[in-house]
Amino acid sequence: FGLPFLIFLAWELLAKRVHSSRQLEQDLNLTIYGEIVQLPMRRRQATARSNRSLDNSLQVFRESFDTLSTNLSLSPAMQEVRVVAVASAVTSEGKTSVAAELARRLAENTHAKVLLIDADMRSPDIHRLFRIAPEPGLVGVLSNEVSFEQAVDTGCGDQLHVLPAGRLTSSPVALLGNGNLTGLLDKARSEYRYVVIDTPPILPAGESLTLSRAADVTLLCVKWESSRIGDVRLARERLTLAGTEHIGVVVNGVP
Repeated sequence: FGLPFLIFLAWELLAKRVHSSRQLEQDLNLTIYGEIVQLPMRRRQATARSNRSLDNSLQVFRESFDTLSTNLSLSPAMQEVRVVAVASAVTSEGKTSVAAELARRLAENTHAKVLLIDADMRSPDIHRLFRIAPEPGLVGVLSNEVSFEQAVDTGCGDQLHVLPAGRLTSSPVALLGNGNLTGLLDKARSEYRYVVIDTPPILPAGESLTLSRAADVTLLCVKWESSRIGDVRLARERLTLAGTEHIGVVVNGVP
């Protein structure tokens, strides 16, 4: 009867999941740019007390993104940063939510123009979060079907604009390798103070390395007690081999 529990315990020890920021700093020598607390959930049977607790938890959640955006906008080492790629080793580590909320907070806190790009063309989600049309998007620009101005959605306000992914019709590696990405980012740099890119997960999708190399800094999103140290280490090694110079970590889902 105890054998399954022993096997499960051995598997958890071998998996070595992330359970602290210091663990990432010591084991992988990575800089922590921010810790994002768990997004609180509303109870089905809400009371006045639970609603107050929810409001407080939401405030802490927003403040954790304020801290992250402040680190990026005010840190002396980050003064020249214009393009931020948000990546993760594998799926379901919260990179899309981090990218979307970071873009929002940068726009609100700095009062500067921010562009959010959904570059996860295989599995796009940004258009659902912002309830905008997915096309023509990034695919349309890279394919020379539409101009940059025609693809950017400006309905979210004067400070925050969104470039959705579009509908993928060919290999994303080929689209990003046709030379149009450089021109697109040059155009974005000239019109926006910050460009936040939601990239595909690094280990299953090779095109994420191209996007990270084109960015000024890459934030590797790691999920508390879910991400495995081995996956994070492998993702960091691939980013380094691809020529990504500045790599930081955002720990997501901290209790």
